[in-house]
Amino acid sequence: MTMFDEIMGTEKTVKKMDVLKLILEEGDNVLKCIKEGMDAHKVRKASVKDINGKLLEGIIDVDGTRENVEEVGLVSAKGTFKFGGDELWGTLEVFTEGKKPLQGKLLRGIAMDNLTIELEF
Repeated sequence: MTMFDEIMGTEKTVKKMDVLKLILEEGDNVLKCIKEGMDAHKVRKASVKDINGKLLEGIIDVDGTRENVEEVGLVSAKGTFKFGGDELWGTLEVFTEGKKPLQGKLLRGIAMDNLTIELEF
């Protein structure tokens, strides 16, 4: 019987990821704050680890249809961002709470107070 350690090798390498936690204030532009936070901390590439809070307003692309949202909570998010020169590239996929939850790309989002985003890099 083959053991797992024999297939993978006995040397174990675990890379510790750092986390950048962004706490937004009411009226902050979500995508702009991600860019500014990464730039200020010299993070060139990051993945969204967690999001917690609400959007005051926003636009979410759901399968090619733009949905306007107001005062909606965010259940989860995923995405990867990377700087190419001075420009930030990437998308933020969000999943909203409520009776009719939405899942799609956040095209524009204005935060309610204390919206928290954790980026892993």
